[in-house]
Amino acid sequence: MFVGNRNVQGLNNMLGYMIEELIENANSLTEIAIDFNADDSIKIKAIGIDTNAFINTLTDADTNTFFFALPAIIGLSQFAEIIVNRPPLVLWFKSNQDDYSSAASTSQSETDSIELCFKPDNNIFENVGNDYEIFNAVFKKYALLNRNIKIISQDKRTSPEQSILFYYPNGLSHLIDYKIGRQFFNNLRFRLDLNTIIGEYSYQICICVLDCRPTSSCLTTFANNDELIHGGSLIDGILSGIVTAFRKASGNNKIKKKKVLKHLLLVASVKGKSFGYTGGSKTALNMPDMKKEIKHFVSAEIQSHLINNPTLAEKVIAIFTV
Repeated sequence: MFVGNRNVQGLNNMLGYMIEELIENANSLTEIAIDFNADDSIKIKAIGIDTNAFINTLTDADTNTFFFALPAIIGLSQFAEIIVNRPPLVLWFKSNQDDYSSAASTSQSETDSIELCFKPDNNIFENVGNDYEIFNAVFKKYALLNRNIKIISQDKRTSPEQSILFYYPNGLSHLIDYKIGRQFFNNLRFRLDLNTIIGEYSYQICICVLDCRPTSSCLTTFANNDELIHGGSLIDGILSGIVTAFRKASGNNKIKKKKVLKHLLLVASVKGKSFGYTGGSKTALNMPDMKKEIKHFVSAEIQSHLINNPTLAEKVIAIFTV
């Protein structure tokens, strides 16, 4: 597993991989608590997790469920201690450099949980210090993209201690609310939040039209937990659907994509098991069928909304035809 460089970014990536794999094995509602301790160790506790993949990783079982981040954390840490509660058993695993030990006993807990405490090796990770806000930005992203996840971050290295809860049951709607709040002297004219499942993929799409050009980043899309920096099929399909809808609603084929973009705030995500990308990185989707399907869905939803709100339709169309 490639975690990047040897400073806080590499450590942040390693933590992110671990959280992502916990999320992939989450039940209906999962709570992940992350403590940054005074001795520079990091403790992660997850409640509401399917512990099978974690146990398979520790026992080197021949299975398709595996925590790839766990060996990286063990290998790049001065020590690591793992406690897996899987009633009626509790399992311990300890690593101290090249010294490993494990044990099992009867669990007193009624729910499955995982505790992982480790201290990153300071001979590997350099210049890791005032990093709390950097880590929290990643925790917030995962909570926004996974509505069934609560992440509690606590910094015990400071006085007073700092604690933040990241929990967004409405998902990306919270992110678009934040982006709207940053549009000073800019009025919201149109908003539509959409959720759907098409085939093997689930989507959340938040569309806003403003009076003027947005003052901050206006288009943000994700595939699972990765931001699509260069967009691709998801954003292209959504934009085509928006333009098509307003053209049909207005009877004006002269409404241009460029004009729509000047007034648009958009946040969207797609979740699924596999994606096709442009090139070797995960920065742009290359999935023509997805583009076609999401275009038709977005266009139909916007047209229905405009038909049910004719006064709103007139005001928004006027923005695009001035």
